[in-house]
Amino acid sequence: RVAHIFPIILWLNGILVYGDSLPHYKQRESVFATRTSYLANGNKNTDFPLPEGCVPTYLWGIFRHGTRNPGDDEIVVFYNKTERIREKLLEAWAFGNSGLDSETIEYIDLWHYNLTEEDGGKLADAGAFEHQLMGKNWGERLGDFITPDTTEVRSSHAQRCRKSGEAFTAGLFGETADYYVDDSVARPYDSCPSFQENVNNNETNVLAESRKFEASEAFEVVASEVEDLTGVRFSVEELVTIWEMCRYETAYAKDVFSPWCNLLSDEALKVFEFREDLSTFYYKGYGFNITLQMTTPIWVDLLNRLEMATSGEEVVNKTVMLFTHSSALYPFMSSLGLYYDGKPMLASDWPFTDRLWKTTEIGAFATSLVFIVADCQDDQAVALTQENAENAKIEIENLVPRPRIFLFHHEDLITMPGNIQYVDEFLDHYAHKLDVDFEQVCAL
Repeated sequence: RVAHIFPIILWLNGILVYGDSLPHYKQRESVFATRTSYLANGNKNTDFPLPEGCVPTYLWGIFRHGTRNPGDDEIVVFYNKTERIREKLLEAWAFGNSGLDSETIEYIDLWHYNLTEEDGGKLADAGAFEHQLMGKNWGERLGDFITPDTTEVRSSHAQRCRKSGEAFTAGLFGETADYYVDDSVARPYDSCPSFQENVNNNETNVLAESRKFEASEAFEVVASEVEDLTGVRFSVEELVTIWEMCRYETAYAKDVFSPWCNLLSDEALKVFEFREDLSTFYYKGYGFNITLQMTTPIWVDLLNRLEMATSGEEVVNKTVMLFTHSSALYPFMSSLGLYYDGKPMLASDWPFTDRLWKTTEIGAFATSLVFIVADCQDDQAVALTQENAENAKIEIENLVPRPRIFLFHHEDLITMPGNIQYVDEFLDHYAHKLDVDFEQVCAL
């Protein structure tokens, strides 16, 4: 083992001066795919989000959990690999073969991986902060429309989802709201054997393109760049571990770059992003029909609730929130028809900089899709409320606004496929989702 290069360490009141903070580095563009901090994409504007003259009547939202720890299996791998990576970096520096700056080397010298298997998958402090901020922002945007008494909160059983929901409602209401676990909607993939066998547990199919990309010239360039900088020739697996440390620590630090990122150029970050976009496209996106079909329970929930909310019947819970995982949200986003480039992603597409399927932008931690139904006074489209309207001469009091529907992604208003604007259009356009027999398509 290489001895500490910086043996003299300053202590203040018994605490290492670094503490939990990171040395200051020039901020760069966050390009961390599915581990990008919410703070890199979240909408900070808290103005009323709907057009003038529109009044919200119903909200249905699906939210990915915030920044989390790696899974328990990843923690074991990262612990072992980072120790070997550190030793290689420090040895190269000690022999004068490294071009890394002394501040980065000092950070790596003092650094240690302190997560244990018990920490696996749990919500990080930064993740709670993300959701509390998002809840606060939605509260400021919609004001008195969202109240505790008219809000229904559901979650996956996973701690990171439950704690995300608690943080969100604390930001929204000033205190946590009651919630219940509903894995049938939050985790439909668990109840779909066909998805589990053909996608989730089938690395040969899911990772085929990303493995091709790992063997490409783009990855060779990254390995050579890192070797020129550090004096160490790392394997693909070690380079991926460096990227993981870079992006997890950056998310933990609320989008302040980790010194681990100093080992990777901006172009290298984009290479790793593309690699993960390839695997995510096939695992959680458009790669396989069953991935889209297994979202049926989410669709049944959304469509039935929208129909009831616009039926004229009294609806107690006018705000409904679901806290879940990327494994449910990304497939649902895909089944909506969002961010599809018109063909399957391939390793040979690199660099494909203008692609729509870019998880840094569409799938960061705390990604959300929020549907808001509204009555808009200036809407020229109206629905008749009496059947005996003769010759289309309708008294104005017999007309009601045609309910509009708005979709927000990362809290930004986006255009829906087909430029859908009204709830009845939405229900018609996606009615076929209700025809999918979940049990049948999921059977082996």
